[in-house]
Order: sequence, then structure tokens, then C-alpha cells
Amino acid sequence: MAKLKKSEKRLLIGLGVVALVSGIILYDIYGPKKASVPEIISQSEPDQGSDVSTSATSSSRSSNRGSGGGSSRTGGSSAAIDITNIETHNTLNDCWTTIDGEVYDITRFVQEYQSTYRDIANFCGTYGFEVGFLLENPSLKESVLQNSTRV
Repeated sequence: MAKLKKSEKRLLIGLGVVALVSGIILYDIYGPKKASVPEIISQSEPDQGSDVSTSATSSSRSSNRGSGGGSSRTGGSSAAIDITNIETHNTLNDCWTTIDGEVYDITRFVQEYQSTYRDIANFCGTYGFEVGFLLENPSLKESVLQNSTRV
């Protein structure tokens, strides 16, 4: 067997380091996901002196529903949405999720499409709707947004 030159050894060591670093980066990107709590914030600032958790969210939700016609995508919340608040809206009759970093009440959409897409209820109260359901059904995104209310 031929002996490697010193420059060839350095090249192989360098390639090994590149492969190791690439593997670490790919694992970080595509490996098992760590549980994290994304921060969901509305476009407007919270009222001064108000609690930015559940109570402000509940009042904004009820005000959005009473807004009548028009595009449901223009409704806004006056406070940050707490992750536990989203998780409590996890049924076919009360379904919240996130789309493009915004929280939506997708109850009307879920009720309309539950017979066609039986697993849709699994996404209620989660952050997985966009990367789960919409990734597999990208043509439905506009329909979801039109039949939902931004919280």
C-alpha cells in the first residue's frame, strides 16, 4: 500500500472536519425538534396596564366575531396570545391554530372540511396545522384563511 504524503493527510483531515461540522449542522436543522414555545404577538401593542394573557385575548376574540362581514383576515388582537390559550381551543367546535405566525380561529373551516379530511381535528389547539395539514394540502391555504378569523 502506498504511503500518503503529508499534504494528502492534511487534506483528508480537513475533509473529515468539514464532514463532521456539516453533519452537526444538518442534525441541528433536520434532527429531532426541541419543544419550544413560539411567541405569537399581534400587530398592535397591548393596552397599558392590561394583562397580556388570556383575559385580553378572550375579549379580542369576542370582538372579532361580532365584526360582521368583510374579510376575516383583517381582525386584530390587542394583546399577545399565550400558548396555553391556543391549546385550550382544541375541539371541532372551537379550533385555533397558527398560520404564518398569526393565530386563527379555524372552526368554520374545520367544520366544513372535517368529512373530507378526517385528521384535521388533530391540528386544533396546536402549532402544527401549517407544517402538517397545509404542507400536505397547499391549495387549501386561501380557503382556510377566507373561512377563518384572525384572533
